[in-house]
Amino acid sequence: MSVVSVVAGLCALDVSCADQAAVERALTQSAGVRRWLDGVDVALAARLVKLAETSPSLFPEQTAATATRTGVRDGTKLVGRATTVAAVPELGAVLGTGEVSGAHIDAVTAALAGLEPAQRAVLAACGAELAVLAAGSTPDQFRRTVTSRGPPDRSR
Repeated sequence: MSVVSVVAGLCALDVSCADQAAVERALTQSAGVRRWLDGVDVALAARLVKLAETSPSLFPEQTAATATRTGVRDGTKLVGRATTVAAVPELGAVLGTGEVSGAHIDAVTAALAGLEPAQRAVLAACGAELAVLAAGSTPDQFRRTVTSRGPPDRSR
Protein backbone atom coordinates (compact mmCIF):
# COMPACT_ATOMS: atom_id res chain seq x y z
CA MET A 1 0.00 0.00 0.00
CA SER A 2 1.40 3.40 -0.91
CA VAL A 3 1.96 6.18 1.59
CA VAL A 4 -0.44 8.36 -0.40
CA SER A 5 -3.26 5.85 -0.09
CA VAL A 6 -2.57 5.34 3.63
CA VAL A 7 -2.68 9.09 4.26
CA ALA A 8 -5.85 9.40 2.20
CA GLY A 9 -7.46 6.66 4.29
CA LEU A 10 -6.39 8.35 7.52
CA CYS A 11 -7.83 11.66 6.31
CA ALA A 12 -11.12 9.99 5.40
CA LEU A 13 -11.48 8.23 8.75
CA ASP A 14 -14.25 9.62 10.94
CA VAL A 15 -12.51 9.15 14.28
CA SER A 16 -15.67 9.99 16.24
CA CYS A 17 -17.38 6.87 14.85
CA ALA A 18 -14.38 4.52 14.75
CA ASP A 19 -14.50 1.32 16.78
CA GLN A 20 -11.46 -0.09 18.58
CA ALA A 21 -10.28 -2.15 15.60
CA ALA A 22 -10.47 0.87 13.28
CA VAL A 23 -8.56 3.04 15.78
CA GLU A 24 -5.86 0.40 16.19
CA ARG A 25 -5.57 0.01 12.41
CA ALA A 26 -5.31 3.80 11.98
CA LEU A 27 -2.68 4.08 14.71
CA THR A 28 -0.63 1.36 13.01
CA GLN A 29 -0.90 3.16 9.69
CA SER A 30 -0.09 6.54 11.21
CA ALA A 31 3.02 5.14 12.89
CA GLY A 32 4.11 3.61 9.57
CA VAL A 33 3.78 6.95 7.82
CA ARG A 34 5.73 8.62 10.62
CA ARG A 35 8.54 6.04 10.30
CA TRP A 36 8.57 6.57 6.54
CA LEU A 37 8.85 10.31 7.11
CA ASP A 38 11.83 9.68 9.40
CA GLY A 39 13.47 8.06 6.40
CA VAL A 40 12.65 11.02 4.18
CA ASP A 41 14.12 13.41 6.76
CA VAL A 42 17.31 11.36 7.04
CA ALA A 43 17.72 11.31 3.26
CA LEU A 44 17.27 15.09 3.18
CA ALA A 45 19.79 15.55 5.99
CA ALA A 46 22.26 13.36 4.09
CA ARG A 47 21.81 15.64 1.10
CA LEU A 48 22.52 18.69 3.28
CA VAL A 49 25.72 17.03 4.47
CA LYS A 50 26.73 16.39 0.85
CA LEU A 51 25.93 19.99 -0.14
CA ALA A 52 28.01 21.26 2.79
CA GLU A 53 31.07 19.53 1.33
CA THR A 54 31.15 22.12 -1.47
CA SER A 55 29.59 24.98 0.44
CA PRO A 56 31.54 25.62 3.65
CA SER A 57 29.04 28.23 4.81
CA LEU A 58 26.29 25.61 4.94
CA PHE A 59 25.79 24.08 8.38
CA PRO A 60 23.53 21.04 7.94
CA GLU A 61 22.50 20.91 11.60
CA GLN A 62 21.40 24.55 11.68
CA THR A 63 19.74 24.35 8.27
CA ALA A 64 17.78 21.26 9.32
CA ALA A 65 16.79 22.90 12.60
CA THR A 66 15.60 26.06 10.87
CA ALA A 67 13.68 24.18 8.17
CA THR A 68 11.92 21.95 10.70
CA ARG A 69 11.33 24.76 13.20
CA THR A 70 13.20 22.88 15.90
CA GLY A 71 16.44 23.49 17.76
CA VAL A 72 20.01 22.78 16.77
CA ARG A 73 19.91 19.74 19.06
CA ASP A 74 17.22 18.20 16.82
CA GLY A 75 19.14 19.21 13.70
CA THR A 76 22.24 17.55 15.11
CA LYS A 77 20.27 14.38 15.88
CA LEU A 78 18.96 14.30 12.31
CA VAL A 79 22.44 14.73 10.82
CA GLY A 80 23.68 12.02 13.21
CA ARG A 81 21.03 9.68 11.84
CA ALA A 82 22.19 10.45 8.31
CA THR A 83 25.78 9.69 9.30
CA THR A 84 24.71 6.40 10.86
CA VAL A 85 22.75 5.20 7.84
CA ALA A 86 25.71 6.14 5.63
CA ALA A 87 27.87 3.88 7.82
CA VAL A 88 25.22 1.14 8.06
CA PRO A 89 23.27 1.25 4.79
CA GLU A 90 21.13 -1.74 5.71
CA LEU A 91 19.57 0.38 8.45
CA GLY A 92 18.94 3.12 5.91
CA ALA A 93 17.09 0.63 3.74
CA VAL A 94 14.67 -0.45 6.47
CA LEU A 95 14.26 3.16 7.59
CA GLY A 96 13.40 4.18 4.03
CA THR A 97 10.62 1.62 3.85
CA GLY A 98 9.17 2.62 7.23
CA GLU A 99 10.02 -0.69 8.89
CA VAL A 100 12.00 1.10 11.61
CA SER A 101 11.96 4.60 13.05
CA GLY A 102 14.52 7.28 13.61
CA ALA A 103 14.64 6.17 17.25
CA HIS A 104 16.02 2.80 16.10
CA ILE A 105 18.75 4.65 14.23
CA ASP A 106 19.45 6.78 17.32
CA ALA A 107 20.26 3.59 19.25
CA VAL A 108 22.97 2.66 16.77
CA THR A 109 24.21 6.26 16.58
CA ALA A 110 24.71 6.23 20.35
CA ALA A 111 26.39 2.82 20.26
CA LEU A 112 28.77 3.89 17.49
CA ALA A 113 29.70 7.06 19.36
CA GLY A 114 30.92 5.02 22.32
CA LEU A 115 33.24 2.79 20.30
CA GLU A 116 36.79 3.01 19.03
CA PRO A 117 37.10 3.33 15.23
CA ALA A 118 37.95 -0.35 14.74
CA GLN A 119 34.96 -1.41 16.85
CA ARG A 120 32.70 0.98 14.91
CA ALA A 121 33.72 -0.73 11.68
CA VAL A 122 32.93 -4.14 13.15
CA LEU A 123 29.50 -2.98 14.36
CA ALA A 124 28.75 -1.31 11.01
CA ALA A 125 29.63 -4.57 9.26
CA CYS A 126 26.74 -6.20 11.13
CA GLY A 127 24.24 -4.03 9.28
CA ALA A 128 22.06 -6.84 7.97
CA GLU A 129 21.70 -8.34 11.44
CA LEU A 130 21.03 -4.92 12.96
CA ALA A 131 18.33 -4.23 10.37
CA VAL A 132 16.53 -7.49 11.15
CA LEU A 133 16.78 -6.87 14.90
CA ALA A 134 15.53 -3.30 14.54
CA ALA A 135 12.59 -4.28 12.33
CA GLY A 136 11.50 -6.88 14.86
CA SER A 137 11.63 -4.74 17.98
CA THR A 138 10.54 -1.48 19.52
CA PRO A 139 13.17 1.27 19.70
CA ASP A 140 13.63 0.66 23.44
CA GLN A 141 14.06 -3.10 22.96
CA PHE A 142 16.50 -2.48 20.13
CA ARG A 143 18.48 0.04 22.18
CA ARG A 144 18.81 -2.48 25.03
CA THR A 145 19.90 -5.20 22.59
CA VAL A 146 22.52 -3.01 20.92
CA THR A 147 23.79 -1.71 24.27
CA SER A 148 23.97 -5.12 25.95
CA ARG A 149 25.77 -6.81 23.08
CA GLY A 150 28.59 -4.35 22.78
CA PRO A 151 30.77 -4.60 19.71
CA PRO A 152 30.35 -7.93 17.94
CA ASP A 153 33.24 -10.36 18.18
CA ARG A 154 34.04 -11.42 14.62
CA SER A 155 37.14 -13.39 15.60
CA ARG A 156 35.15 -16.59 16.22
